[in-house]
Amino acid sequence: MGKIMLGLMCLVALGFSAQEQEYAPRISFKDIVQSQVGVVKKVMDLNEKVDELQKALAKLQKEHEQTYAKISQLENELSSKKTTTKPQEGQVNVPSSYIDLIDQAKSWVK
Repeated sequence: MGKIMLGLMCLVALGFSAQEQEYAPRISFKDIVQSQVGVVKKVMDLNEKVDELQKALAKLQKEHEQTYAKISQLENELSSKKTTTKPQEGQVNVPSSYIDLIDQAKSWVK
């Protein structure tokens, strides 16, 4: 009796496994090729985006260098003006735009 039950259980197990294989999805060569084509397209799109980003980065680096050069030039000019123009005792260096404002304020007081 035990051998018969064991045999029936084996048949039932084989039947279930056969049903699972029957409903298992089948992957064809065409499916594999289509998925690879999709991957290649995505990689090509990413390469284009990387190229655009590299160009933008190069442009930003160039602008940064130009800005840095201008700032260095302005710092050099400022330091040269500080060393060449020494205020006399009792006098203060005031930019010309402030002098105009001071003159205007003096005229209002009068």
